[in-house]
Amino acid sequence: MTKLYKQELEQLGVDSPDVHPTRLKDQLLLYIPKLQANHQGREVLLAVETDVGSILSEASHYGEAIHLAKAAGIIRQDKLCQKSNFSSYFLGKDLEQAVPPSLLQFVCMIEHGADIKSQLHHGASKSAFPTSQLLQYNCFAKYKEGTDVHWHSKD
Repeated sequence: MTKLYKQELEQLGVDSPDVHPTRLKDQLLLYIPKLQANHQGREVLLAVETDVGSILSEASHYGEAIHLAKAAGIIRQDKLCQKSNFSSYFLGKDLEQAVPPSLLQFVCMIEHGADIKSQLHHGASKSAFPTSQLLQYNCFAKYKEGTDVHWHSKD
């Protein structure tokens, strides 16, 4: 799990992340209260404390909406912080730098699936870049009430 997590961080743009297995386990146990660590020698098995069915039924009511809202908030914040100057054409790395890594990664997850192995296999496709750029371009910090047209900045 540590290796997959490290690969995912690298794909999101973190340079040589240092992932400590025990700290990762502790963070998972902290943020997922019903998760339990079972030690078997050097190995640690993570399992749900009680019946998985009851947890899934609770989570299915609100979980998806909450996850979508959190993901949208994170990506929107990254989009509003992203600054790039467009000089009528893109060169090499300009395509990748025109959008935040989190937005590009999210578009790739929509296209290829959210599991780490398929993301590592497919990477960013040719359609992910223009889709991400279009989403980035159409992001506004504020909407004016009652107007039908919103102007984009020169940047």
